[in-house]
Amino acid sequence: MLRRSFSTTANVARDAYGRLRHPRREMKEPTVVMFHGVSECASRDWGPWQYTVTPDQLDERLARLCKHHKIVSLDELSAWLAGRGSIPEDALVVTFDDGYRDFLTEAVPILERYKVPATVYVSTSLLGADPPFEQRLGEALLAMDTIDVTFDGSRIDRSLDSLDDVVSVYEMLRGATKYARTEHREALLSRLDTSGASTEEMLTPTAVSDLADHPLVTVGSHGHEHVPFGMLSGDEIAENVETSVERLASLLGRRPRHFSFPYGSHDRAAIRTVHSRGFESVATTEPRPVRPRDWDRRTLPRYDGAVP
Repeated sequence: MLRRSFSTTANVARDAYGRLRHPRREMKEPTVVMFHGVSECASRDWGPWQYTVTPDQLDERLARLCKHHKIVSLDELSAWLAGRGSIPEDALVVTFDDGYRDFLTEAVPILERYKVPATVYVSTSLLGADPPFEQRLGEALLAMDTIDVTFDGSRIDRSLDSLDDVVSVYEMLRGATKYARTEHREALLSRLDTSGASTEEMLTPTAVSDLADHPLVTVGSHGHEHVPFGMLSGDEIAENVETSVERLASLLGRRPRHFSFPYGSHDRAAIRTVHSRGFESVATTEPRPVRPRDWDRRTLPRYDGAVP
């Protein structure tokens, strides 16, 4: 209780300081929303798919957002954060994380229907490759009848006859690998029978190049390797970010202007490292509106898929 009270007081102070530093800036609290995949797999509603929406759900949510908000581009919001231009009172920005192929095949046609600008943050190591670890783990478990694996000194030996069994094992393994390095995660997958697993496709490098010319789409960076930055050293964060910047620059013809942290994992040092690479905004996963405490750091808290 004391920690929560201190945190609330500190945030109020940061907001007050932000307003004092920018007394002429309009007091507005724009909103940013975050989507991931757009697929019928959303019906699974567990593991990584709980962050997925079906095409019909995306259509319904965008229709509702357009009715109650003025949707602006991330460039417009970033310009306002930097003290340039203005934004509407009810401004809202739409973003997508990871870089699934269904952003191009499912999301873009719906964005075009509503004339909604959006930013897609891509992890460059996933372009034209396997999807994030969580999808591969979930698909592997769905394709197995039993599991017998020893990982980090613990043995899991049980049937996977029911969905409850699958979800239970997924949660155990996901918890054990939440802050694991890529090689550690790959070692786990190598011990599972993935022969019957299907995987969701990611955007290809060619698709990213094509999206760079779309009038409604901005391509941002989601880092290179899709891993929590909380497990990386400062040098590793810098290498991860710069590798992503270089690869996206070669595909887009320019350096990406916006960044989002994989899993939302970050600290102040990570924010400084990202900004030192020239990014105009840095997105997190804290579910709240953009407030004065974010103005100087140009951080973007985001709601997951909808606004309360």
